[in-house]
Amino acid sequence: METMKSFTLTLNDIPADGLTRQWHLDDAFFQNLEDTQYQRGSLDVAMNAKRTTSGADIDLQVTGMLVVQCDRCGDEMEAHIEGSEEIKVRVGENAGDDGDIITVLDTDSELDLSWNIYEAIALAVPLHPVHAEGHCNAEMELLLQQHQADAQPDSRWAALSKLKDTIK
Repeated sequence: METMKSFTLTLNDIPADGLTRQWHLDDAFFQNLEDTQYQRGSLDVAMNAKRTTSGADIDLQVTGMLVVQCDRCGDEMEAHIEGSEEIKVRVGENAGDDGDIITVLDTDSELDLSWNIYEAIALAVPLHPVHAEGHCNAEMELLLQQHQADAQPDSRWAALSKLKDTIK
């Protein structure tokens, strides 16, 4: 695992032809960040930075496995993650981050990419992560099946269904 300092980039250190770095992230990366939803995973990150006249353009690519919670049964599961994030860094009078552009005070400024890497990972998580069919917690599967069998259709939808059939 890389130290959190290794995710820091100094804009002046970016050569004219660009800078490439690669990192492997494990559980320690997530545990070093505060208030994160995800705590475990094994991911590879590739960073390409290009110097521009006004700062730098940084491209992050993340791939690997992240431990997430299954939306169906609630147990942990491994989700394959592939994502990217483009970061534009500009030099300005007021430091800040408006979401699209990060503004630093001068080109000697250091930029900590650890949170940007985490955001790229979080945005790549499937919207509805679920185990493959038949791999959920057996007790929860049984409860879900019982609930679905007991569920009565809402009578309001029956009238709409008849209307839909009439239109066809």
